[in-house]
Amino acid sequence: MKKSKRKNKIHCAYVEKGIRVNFLNKSGHPYVRATPCCHLDKDFIEERFKPFTPLEEKESIEKHITLRHFKSHFKKGTFHPACRSCINAEKSNNDSVRLKLNKLEKENLDFDYLKLDVVMSNKCNLACPFCSQGSSSLIETLAKKYAWHLPMHWKKGTLEQPDTELVGKTCANLLKKYKIHTFKIIGGEPFLIENWEPIGKVLDENYCSDLNLEITTNGTIMNDEIIKRLSKAKHTKLRISMDSIGENYNFIRWPHNWEKMKRNLTFLRDNKPDNCDYQISILVNILNFEYLPQIEEFLVDENLNYGFDFTLKPVDSPLQWYNLPLPIIFLILEKVKDETIKNSIEQLMHTEPSVDYDLIVKDVKFYLDQRNMKPEHVLGPKTRGFLDLK
Repeated sequence: MKKSKRKNKIHCAYVEKGIRVNFLNKSGHPYVRATPCCHLDKDFIEERFKPFTPLEEKESIEKHITLRHFKSHFKKGTFHPACRSCINAEKSNNDSVRLKLNKLEKENLDFDYLKLDVVMSNKCNLACPFCSQGSSSLIETLAKKYAWHLPMHWKKGTLEQPDTELVGKTCANLLKKYKIHTFKIIGGEPFLIENWEPIGKVLDENYCSDLNLEITTNGTIMNDEIIKRLSKAKHTKLRISMDSIGENYNFIRWPHNWEKMKRNLTFLRDNKPDNCDYQISILVNILNFEYLPQIEEFLVDENLNYGFDFTLKPVDSPLQWYNLPLPIIFLILEKVKDETIKNSIEQLMHTEPSVDYDLIVKDVKFYLDQRNMKPEHVLGPKTRGFLDLK
């Protein structure tokens, strides 16, 4: 008896029951784009399948062309090229976000949407090297100052940012209309007052009392008011993008300070409500790769829940960790202990660099100069040697 081919087809609960929403203004009018999830590499989506459309149109979010495009593609039973994060994770025998949500879908079939993922705005207080103007207003400001010398990640401009009050009202309407399992908020930095107040009102009005709340934050803002509001959801999970420790943290997460970050982690640990969990997120790149063993040791010693993301976007980024020479990669591979980290490194370590060495050096030097930092203080010795930074 022949086995059904359908069993081998790729299914993604994000495509079936997930929405990630971006907002912007065009000449004073609100526009929206809806994709299945936040993990997609948009460079692998054709421009005609990712437009912003007027928000005023009825069901402009739920039936957006990008969502329809992904539903149509997945009917073939194959990954979309933009699904690099899940493709790489599953090749490494790691649990991808797709597999996690597929499992949740089997357990919760009566939800209209398993995840509503909302981007508030680009308002942010950090200027991370691998971020962009579209996700950081500070980078947008710095880009005007360094217009003729910008590194790759900072070059792409941003569009007119949305009215966050309107975003909050739109979220409330969606939460009122549909049964949603998880409401996720990202920025920019969600806890900046411009982003947080509209969402705080949604929490204060108890729209989240029967659902799960997820917030991706840089962890630089933590106080009693935030803690109080987080307690109003059925369950809250904070994903704290930290990326490194010590002086290397100061370099990557500029202009924040590692000592302040540790104090915020302590405050959260000691004051978080019973309904709240958090995970430390490390985006692996050429700047922190040499510190992975020390980062891992810190996270384990502090008994922190953590996750390492090895899929930096875009693929041709000068900051890709696999642009480093293999001897450095092998050295770190021998030192890290977590098998998930080892598997991820082994899966991608032989990827050929897609950018010129000179561009890598140029971009790293830009960040050092812009931050007025010396390489010997913020970068590992092997990395400095590779980049010929004295």
